[in-house]
Amino acid sequence: MTKTINYLLFMIKTLLSQMKSLPLPVNYFSGIRIGDGVGLPDNLLIFQRCGFSNQGANIHHRFLLSINLGEPCGLVVDGIRFTMLPGQATLIYPCQHHLFIHDQTGIARLMISFEIEKTSLMLPPQTRIFSIGPEEHSIISMLLKSYLEERDALSCSLLISLLLRTLQRQPHLNARSLPAHQHAKLIDEVIGFIQRHLDESLSIPKLARQFNISASHLRLRFRQDLGISLGRYLTEFRLNRAMGYLGECDMNVKEVAAKCGYSSIYSFGHTFKKHVGSSPVKYRRNCRKTSKIPV
Repeated sequence: MTKTINYLLFMIKTLLSQMKSLPLPVNYFSGIRIGDGVGLPDNLLIFQRCGFSNQGANIHHRFLLSINLGEPCGLVVDGIRFTMLPGQATLIYPCQHHLFIHDQTGIARLMISFEIEKTSLMLPPQTRIFSIGPEEHSIISMLLKSYLEERDALSCSLLISLLLRTLQRQPHLNARSLPAHQHAKLIDEVIGFIQRHLDESLSIPKLARQFNISASHLRLRFRQDLGISLGRYLTEFRLNRAMGYLGECDMNVKEVAAKCGYSSIYSFGHTFKKHVGSSPVKYRRNCRKTSKIPV
């Protein structure tokens, strides 16, 4: 046990040292590329997330491998809440709505973001926690060296592929739930209700009536628990679900809008373009053209 703990501390220390040299991305969607037709991770971007943050949830287009190198980090993925311990990782798929809860100053996460076809056989399963052991540590260390010193896209892509394969071989590791507290049960029930009733017109007053509390109290509890507003969570959850439908289903745009709780195709299109950067039709066209989730 002591040997394992000492190795974990060594691993975290060495990766943190390398991670400090990562530059701040110009944006979080464009990285180094290897070209078309190779079936490997592409458009690679590696960055860090450290310290307390109220950044909130994300409109998510890409695969995101998050490796925890600091304090236990709260995470909600598609309404499932759990904790990543130091030395653990998770892979978030495109259009999975995710929210990292940065409520401690000692948070330190290494983020590896990339594009690849969702049907790739090298991908580990969704919503799982993985342990970073000696083999994974060695690969990650080489990956950071290649990314920082050589900017060799092909080498980085091959190393990410190898890392995904090692995680894929790991036995199932149950996610550790976040510790219960005064607000958690209520907020988890609210999130579950939103997921089950996304095709309805869900306003904050309506949600408050459903749970027999005032709208202002619900807003306060939601922000205290998750670090973002309930209104923003609703918008981003709808849009992430819509991106999934547009990229993977044959429903027309009007049907997607209704399925995600928008009362009109106009309001859906306006909100989608504002937050995602393209119209729903253009987003779908790009998905089908490239067989990838576009940047």
